Amino acid sequence: MRDLSHNLEAPLTSRFGSNNALNWSPDGQQITYVSSDNQDFEIDIMGSLGQQKHPISHKFTQIDEFLLWSPNSQHILYTITAQNQTESILFDTVTGKVNALPKIITFSSAVWSPDSENIIYQTLNENGSMRLYLMDIKCFATAQPCEFKELAFLKYQNLTGGAPVWSPDKRSIVLSNIYSKTVVATLRCEQLIESCIDYYAVIGDRSTSLNWSPDSQQLALTPSETQIVTIRPQTGEKHSFAVTTGEPYGLNWSPDSRFISYMSVQKKGYVYVLDTVTGETSTLYENQITTYPPQWRPIPR
Repeated sequence: MRDLSHNLEAPLTSRFGSNNALNWSPDGQQITYVSSDNQDFEIDIMGSLGQQKHPISHKFTQIDEFLLWSPNSQHILYTITAQNQTESILFDTVTGKVNALPKIITFSSAVWSPDSENIIYQTLNENGSMRLYLMDIKCFATAQPCEFKELAFLKYQNLTGGAPVWSPDKRSIVLSNIYSKTVVATLRCEQLIESCIDYYAVIGDRSTSLNWSPDSQQLALTPSETQIVTIRPQTGEKHSFAVTTGEPYGLNWSPDSRFISYMSVQKKGYVYVLDTVTGETSTLYENQITTYPPQWRPIPR
């Protein structure tokens, strides 16, 4: 962990790990990570300063690239493979209860609803069209079957792969269509149904890295290998920042919505920070052993 304000750095773990599940809880109080005993892996959880480490999964040999905290920090979604069997798991951080989802999903195409009650993911339907599906996690506490149901939401926008992205204020959601465009829908309610759409707009080219600022005012995009673009969907105001460090990926806003950290495809192990006010870019890390972008700690609550 690095304290940028005091330029201090300290290790949080002593065991070998993997960064592909390294993740802050939304309340800024816990961190998940993957550790290894040189043979198998497990997902562990610890406090914000490295205290109270303990495993939350059984041993496994492979993990899906992404791990998803629910917005209320009470559930974690992950997909693992153990003994040649793959499962998508829902872990309750309050009770410690583990439930297997009714089907395997890849979390690069999944997202939580803002109220933490539904899992939404995007995949092809039986007709070969990309559609959104939803499952209410309350089914695990009742006798009703757990299943994903197709959503009738922006289904005529020709959506393509990739998880929908909610704004932090829960009022907007971003998706991509087959025309390589980014679609932003502003909602009057949190349900993903057509009647909740206040309006929607196509704001620009589809991006491999897309991230809302914590104040929900801006979107950061990477429309090309040489630029980072910020857009204010409400006004259409756009700012373009030239990138000379190589193709950027893993964009991540600072909690104050001013800085964007990112990594470079060409310069492995380098981490950069863009100041969106001054336009200046500085190097945060050099020659790190990881290719996974670091994460800012959410403002603790």
